[in-house]
Amino acid sequence: MEAGVKRLRGFLLAIFLVVFLVIVKQILKILLYNDKEAVIH
Repeated sequence: MEAGVKRLRGFLLAIFLVVFLVIVKQILKILLYNDKEAVIH
């Protein structure tokens, strides 16, 4: 039972990390794009 809970917790943590990285990448992409736009104009 304990091992199953730990595995589930690790699985959820892995999913959370992947989602977090994707969100951070999107935010950075938007920020970099906005910076480029600001430089051009």
